[in-house]
Amino acid sequence: MSLKCKTGRLVMCEAVPYGQRWTYASSDPMSEMIKPEYYANVADQIRSGDSIRIMNVDREDVREVAEYLIASKSGQSLVLIEVMKPIKIPAPSGKVELPPKVRNLKIEEGKGCVYLVDDNGDIRGEFSTKAEANKAKPELERAA
Repeated sequence: MSLKCKTGRLVMCEAVPYGQRWTYASSDPMSEMIKPEYYANVADQIRSGDSIRIMNVDREDVREVAEYLIASKSGQSLVLIEVMKPIKIPAPSGKVELPPKVRNLKIEEGKGCVYLVDDNGDIRGEFSTKAEANKAKPELERAA
């Protein structure tokens, strides 16, 4: 069975008189998607000088990406020049980098109010009196 480009997935990204940019995303193997004959059924849409970004996807995640320039075209036959070799993109690790916890809030007085400020200089609370700020300080430090 030979794989071929699915017409609904070939999307024009930039419509200009010359050198249009196309994007194609599929779960087909990258080794098949980089073959010129893969695009024979959509060759009538593509012109010499156009470029195509090819992405191997798994659901919503891009796993591999490559880019080619259409060097020439004759009927359904395309000649592709590699602009960017296929690059594998690592799967997400599931780890999320969290900012460091805020500690040691300082009390700074402003005009008519008092602020609790963290080590980065960000205001974590605004209060009417210093007593209110001191009362809220331990809770805000724990919540951070």
